[in-house]
Amino acid sequence: MKSKWFQKRDACMVAIALFSCSPVTGQTSAPADRAPAEPPADRIASYAPGLRINWTRSIVELDGTVVLRRGPLELFACTLRTREHESIVAVHARPQHIFEALGLIGLEPGAPVHCDPQSRRWVAARGAPLRIDVVVRTDGTEQVFGVHEWMRHAGSGRHMERCDWVFAGSRRLPDGGFAADREGTVICVVDFASAVIALPETHTADNAALWLEADPEQIPPLGTACALRISGARRGRTVGSVGAAGELQVDGRPMTLGELERHLRFRLARDPGAHAVLLPRGENAFAHARRVKEHLAKHGLEVLLRAAEPTTQPSPEPPEARP
Repeated sequence: MKSKWFQKRDACMVAIALFSCSPVTGQTSAPADRAPAEPPADRIASYAPGLRINWTRSIVELDGTVVLRRGPLELFACTLRTREHESIVAVHARPQHIFEALGLIGLEPGAPVHCDPQSRRWVAARGAPLRIDVVVRTDGTEQVFGVHEWMRHAGSGRHMERCDWVFAGSRRLPDGGFAADREGTVICVVDFASAVIALPETHTADNAALWLEADPEQIPPLGTACALRISGARRGRTVGSVGAAGELQVDGRPMTLGELERHLRFRLARDPGAHAVLLPRGENAFAHARRVKEHLAKHGLEVLLRAAEPTTQPSPEPPEARP
């Protein structure tokens, strides 16, 4: 039986074939002297081996290869010959060059996950919000996926939700080296203090508690060439919170679920690129937040769930230094 990835690819190719063979009626060609102007071509330049910058669209594109289709994950993408046993994609570019290219398109690095020395709590990664897509080109066709589509929750098999990514920026080592160059930590889904790109929430790197796994139904065959497109994420956002008893607030104002739905529709009508983030606050709030998310999804509204506060992890050593 074909996987969902092959089914999607075949359906796309059939649709293209039917379109190219079908006569088009009821259309008149534009006069020769008023032909539509061609849009300007994107200005794309190679910056380093395996890395290009689309200066027109402010996108960094990385060449990669699918190296894992099954199993638990600590990263979505690593560098070659580093962490292919726990990453879906291996990219060909150096992390140092990726860091530089993201800065050149105007993105500000923040900081990877770290332990606050005063509270002794792990603080989530921060930095410029990112959008990451993975592109697969097959037989002249191009398919674009959000990276979350290739991952699912371990145990339940539930698909990973669309989420924020942040430009954490890795860190400099005492000898001046770039930590991610040595660790191979390009796009991380658990806590690595050397991550170039991370999630803005904490997830333990303990092998027994890894929260994501590769989804073989969505991932193309091993060895498939792909590209990762990284750009700044959408800026407009509505931030809401869900309390332990299910109470809702948006920008500090209490709302009912119906009011939240109307508020989001109003925001999207004014700014189609906007998105909403729900912050669970308090014990048991995440279950309430998930019910709110599911209700809104049934009415065609997508929201992101995000951890509101750093969580305590009793690991005594930096995440990337663990065995």
